[in-house]
Amino acid sequence: MAPPNVLYIVCHDLGRCLGAYGRRPIRSPNLDRLAAEGIRFTNHFCTAPYCSPSRGCITTGRYPHANGLEGLVNLGWELPATETTTQEHLRAAGYETWLFGGQHERSDPHALGYDHVDVKAPREDYPRRIAECLAAAPREPFYLNYFIPEPHRPFLKAQRQPGRIYGLPNYDEVDDPGDAVWVQPHLPDHPIVRKEMGGFQRLVEAMDDRVGQVLDALDRSGLAERTLVVFTTDHGIDMPRAKGTLYDPGIETAMIMRWPGTIQPGAVSHDLLSHVDLLPTLLEIAGVPPPGSLQGRSYLPILQGRPYTPRQEIFAELGDIDPMRAIRTRTHKLIFNVRSHKTQSPPSAEIMDLVATVPDWLTRRRPLAELYDLVHDPLEMQNLWKDPACADIQADLKARLIAWMTDTGDPLLSGTLRVPNLVATL
Repeated sequence: MAPPNVLYIVCHDLGRCLGAYGRRPIRSPNLDRLAAEGIRFTNHFCTAPYCSPSRGCITTGRYPHANGLEGLVNLGWELPATETTTQEHLRAAGYETWLFGGQHERSDPHALGYDHVDVKAPREDYPRRIAECLAAAPREPFYLNYFIPEPHRPFLKAQRQPGRIYGLPNYDEVDDPGDAVWVQPHLPDHPIVRKEMGGFQRLVEAMDDRVGQVLDALDRSGLAERTLVVFTTDHGIDMPRAKGTLYDPGIETAMIMRWPGTIQPGAVSHDLLSHVDLLPTLLEIAGVPPPGSLQGRSYLPILQGRPYTPRQEIFAELGDIDPMRAIRTRTHKLIFNVRSHKTQSPPSAEIMDLVATVPDWLTRRRPLAELYDLVHDPLEMQNLWKDPACADIQADLKARLIAWMTDTGDPLLSGTLRVPNLVATL
């Protein structure tokens, strides 16, 4: 059977804030429909809660500390030229490759290995431009990457830079969103929080509308039956204790796929999965032997409804100036804070208005290690690291975390970031 076309849609800073994930009253009818026509993954996570490291992992199938993209491209980081990207693998397998909207892996989008790059138009124009591409009957198979900036901050009109193009008519500030706003469970139900979440939800609606326009264009083109649609986001929402942290609100990610004739409509998978697994999956679908350097594993059997040996854990990290490492299982999470003397840094300036509404997490010193029982403490508020009753769990997770760091060549183990005896301090 011929390999399918791939329509890959990735947005900013969404987490799992969609109606399909039960986050009502958030309105996302187009993505909810995509989930109903395909498969929704409920335990999917990113490897890093910032844009460039997360996206670099997705496109290389390698963790940020392994592929070299540990910080933001706009702050000077680059995905090394020695790393092979998704589109380069697929081009070599005969795919025509397209990039629409933007990217976050290299300062020059033309250096990423696409056949066609379209990243300079206003963001609201891309659904039309993609529709024109699809209507022109592109050579098959194709890989089309559509980058959607929303729902990245700023959420509120008053926070936006003058002259910045958003293409979002009537998205002004709201005085009292009322019950029409979903508030993350770990945040207080406060007017400032509600106003921020109201602005966020409007951006989610704008993003979902653009996804719907592209899906409609795919249907009109007659290509939908031969196309695997993949929708995901880079990491969690930009709110306190989310983006920029290794708590679940920072690393949880939506993952929805539709593949007519292969994926059973309305399927749901609860297996632990990571962004590092996407490239191995796409390569197996395309019939491309995976290189030995990949650090994820294919979950094609899940898409085909065949037996699959699930992961027992996922790993996440922060690099650059604030390194952290984490292991998460179905029941527990261990986070190691290299610079445990630091306080938690907010991911963006706009978030500072929210600081007064949240308990002291932004001002208290971080511990060296954090251990959470996700079954009884899903909001990760009770650190059990020093609890003697958890000694066996501590030892098990610590050993598995160090083994992963060793297997993936993590530079933290060699003291690269002035941590001379990391294993001994854990």
